Amino acid sequence: MGTDVLPTQNHVVSPEKDQSRTNRPINWPVWLLCLSLSLLFLLIATKSSPLYPLNDWTDPNTYFTLGKGMMNGRVPYRDLFEHKGPLLFFLHGLAYTVSHTSFLGVYLVEAIAFTLFLYFSVKALSLFVHKQYALLTLPFVTVAVLNMRSFAHGDTAEEFVLSFLVASLYYLLKYFKQTDPIPLPLHVFLINGILAGCVLWIKFSFLGFWIGWSAVLGLSMLINRQFREALLAGLVFLGGMLAASLPWLIYFGLNRALPDFFETYFFLNLSIYTESLSLNGILRTALLSFRRHLYLNPISVSLMVLGALVFLTHKKFIKNVWHRLGLLACIGALALGVYSNGKDYIYYFQIFSPFIILGLIVLANLYAESYGKIKSKILFVVLLFALIAGGFGYTLRFNRNAYMLDWQKADMVQYQFAATINQSENPTLLNYGFQDGGFYTVTGITPNVRFFEKYNLDYAEFPLNMDEQNRYIKDRLVEFVVTRLSASEPAENLPIPYLYDHYHLIQQQNQFFGETEYTYLLFRQTALP
Repeated sequence: MGTDVLPTQNHVVSPEKDQSRTNRPINWPVWLLCLSLSLLFLLIATKSSPLYPLNDWTDPNTYFTLGKGMMNGRVPYRDLFEHKGPLLFFLHGLAYTVSHTSFLGVYLVEAIAFTLFLYFSVKALSLFVHKQYALLTLPFVTVAVLNMRSFAHGDTAEEFVLSFLVASLYYLLKYFKQTDPIPLPLHVFLINGILAGCVLWIKFSFLGFWIGWSAVLGLSMLINRQFREALLAGLVFLGGMLAASLPWLIYFGLNRALPDFFETYFFLNLSIYTESLSLNGILRTALLSFRRHLYLNPISVSLMVLGALVFLTHKKFIKNVWHRLGLLACIGALALGVYSNGKDYIYYFQIFSPFIILGLIVLANLYAESYGKIKSKILFVVLLFALIAGGFGYTLRFNRNAYMLDWQKADMVQYQFAATINQSENPTLLNYGFQDGGFYTVTGITPNVRFFEKYNLDYAEFPLNMDEQNRYIKDRLVEFVVTRLSASEPAENLPIPYLYDHYHLIQQQNQFFGETEYTYLLFRQTALP
């Protein structure tokens, strides 16, 4: 890395005149730094890390079960029911090829995704500050994003979309900062169309940002009377989305599962999983979520607010007022999509974490203007490593998942039950009455039934789920059944239809999931007389 740094306040070089420096291709040392930060900090931040015995959260285990199913000939939605997008399952299928019964592969996929996030964060930072200051800011980005409570246990759909969102944010800011009125090249619209297409098949409620992105750039070109360019850009963007969609249409078409695909991923998500809310109701949900996370993550959310306010009200970073309003429109459209279902799970807010970069740009500029250049390359390297070390120490001390670092596999109910289950030849298993608890993961079992878990829906909303689980027990379709109840409830005479007619209890164990202690029970099918 070079020794050039941002000049002092008295000799500021304007970004327009310094584009040759700020826009130089970022070389492999930056990629290496981003990868190193990802691998290091994710060791603590995500329970998918090899330092943890298991990611015990339900969602990652569900995605891993679907990915494993895909790699073993099961078709999502038709053979294994779930309502997230197929690209998310495929990524976990790739992770499954690395390790069949652990999250090592998931950790590596998470690290690759977060490396891309950090790389485009550097590019976005470098639009407004010199590259050395952008690199010194990178540990702050890492710590702020990975230590948010909304990062949850790691391995969320939101986490995988972060890199797509920050890449598109970079191109948008680049247009505002350097390109307008010259349109972005068509290949940029193709890239962003592909990114939007990928997001469509992970979790389509995030598409609000790309709807805003397309509208802002399209309107800018129309205002500049670039009608032909606007039409071509729109077609190329849609072509990119189509390119990202064709593999899934072909996959489900060849497997004769398109009706199951569309009915589950679109109809179910837009009906059963979504409450009918007015615009006021959606805004209220979004504002309550913001207040909640401001309390949980005051520093990170304050950085978002600082960046948004300065970028929207001051022309230091974005001169054109319509561009500033366009940035606000993209953030607003994203919020409308995220909270349109009327729910506020804690991990929803993670999708807004890339906007922390705006606040850090403001602070990095204040620092550069106050203290001037870093004269020594050695000092720069020392500062970078000190920030990384301090950030890692903070993460190790305060990350919400670090409590589980002391857990041992041998003590966990998943591995205790797996030792029993895997003594059977070709065992089958049903995770009854609760979301995937990791038992399919650690046993290596691919479910042989469609409704392999209880989904986060009431019986009145979706009776088919539990009706089918009860039928599997009645018809003796699985050899083992694992269920759970609160540790304060009696573990005898469970109100599960047909359970005691065909199965008997062979093992039970108490274990905490989050702050709640549960009693887990393992039943095995009774031999026919």
